[in-house]
Amino acid sequence: MIHLFHYTPISPLTLYTAMFIVGIALEKAIPQFFIMVFIVSLWSILLYCLSIYKKEVYVICSCFATTGGWYIHYYQSIWKQNATILAKQKINITGVIINSIPSLNIADTVQYTLYIIDSAEPILKNTLLAVYIKKNTYRHNPGEIIHIRNIKCTIPDDHFATYLMKEGFVSTSHTFPKNVYKTKLKPPFWAYLYKIRFRLLSWSKKLLSSSTHALFCSLFLGYKWCEPIETNRDTFKSFKYWGLSHYLARSGLHLAILVALWYIFLSYMPLHLVKKQWLLIVVSLFYFMLTWSSISFLRAIISFILGRIFIFLNEPCTFMHIIGLTALSMLIHNPTVLFFLDFQLSFGITFLLAWLNNISQIRKTLAK
Repeated sequence: MIHLFHYTPISPLTLYTAMFIVGIALEKAIPQFFIMVFIVSLWSILLYCLSIYKKEVYVICSCFATTGGWYIHYYQSIWKQNATILAKQKINITGVIINSIPSLNIADTVQYTLYIIDSAEPILKNTLLAVYIKKNTYRHNPGEIIHIRNIKCTIPDDHFATYLMKEGFVSTSHTFPKNVYKTKLKPPFWAYLYKIRFRLLSWSKKLLSSSTHALFCSLFLGYKWCEPIETNRDTFKSFKYWGLSHYLARSGLHLAILVALWYIFLSYMPLHLVKKQWLLIVVSLFYFMLTWSSISFLRAIISFILGRIFIFLNEPCTFMHIIGLTALSMLIHNPTVLFFLDFQLSFGITFLLAWLNNISQIRKTLAK
C-alpha cells in the first residue's frame, strides 16, 4: 500500500485510476497531446527527484496518465470523423430501434435511439443515432428495424458534442414520417430485450394507476419519461418538498434493497452458496439489461459484480479497490463521462465515504 497522509492508505490501483483521470482532464483542457505528455513527464521527474515513491510507481503513473490523454484524444477523433460524414451528405441508413421517448423540447415529436446496422458509409455501422420524428398515426416500437432515407445531420458545438459522446450518440437528426419505413428484416436476438423492456412499461401502465405507474417506472425500471399527468406532478412535488427527490432516482441504494430481497428468497433454496452467488449475479445482470441505466446504477451493478468475483477468486480486496476498478472500467468504455456531474458526484462521494471508513477502521486497529 502507498501512504500519502500519515497512515491513510491509498491503494496503487486508486492512484493509477487517478492518474488516468488526470491524463483525460489534461488532454481536454490542453488539446495538444504532446504538451500533455510533456507535463506528465515533468511531474514524474519531480516526484522521482523527491523520492517519495518507488521508481516503478512513477513509470506506471506516467503510463496511465499518458494513456488517458491519448485515449480521450482518440475517442474524440473517431466521433468527429463519424459526425463529419453524417453532416457532409444525405445518406440512407437502416437500424434497430433500442429506445423511444417523447421529446422534452420539441412538441409532437418522438426521439428514437437507432442502432445503425447498415449504411452507405461502413464506418457508421454499430453506432448510435438520435433521430427526432414527428408524431403520426403509427409509432415505431423498440426492437423494430427501420430504414430512413436522405438523413443529414449538423455538426454540434463543443459542449453539445461532449454531451452526445457521453450518451453514446454519433449525432442527432430530424426527419419526417414519410422518410421512415419499417423493414421486413429479422431483428438480431438482442433486440428482443428492448421489446420486453417496453412491454413491461405497457403492462405496468395497464395494471397500475398513473401515480403508481410513474413511481414503478422511476424506482424499478429507471424510466424517467412518463407522461406528466397532474397526479404525478403532485407526487413528485411532495418528494421534492420533503427533500426526498434523490430516492426517486434509481441508484445503488435501490439495487442494494433488491439484492437483499433476492438473497432472502435464495436463502430458502437448497443450493450451494457459490451457486446462489452466481445465480444472484445472473439475476442482477438480467434486471440490468431490462431497465434503463444511469451512471450511479451502472456504478452500483459493476461494483456488486466485481465484489462477488473477488470472493469467488478468494482474492483480498477493499471497497476502495472496487470503486477504483469500477471507475477505470467506465472511463475505458466512455472517457467523456468524466466531465459530467453525475459521474463526478457518484464516484467522488462514494470514494470519499469509503476512504473515511478506511481511516476509521485503521484508527480503531491502531488504538487496540
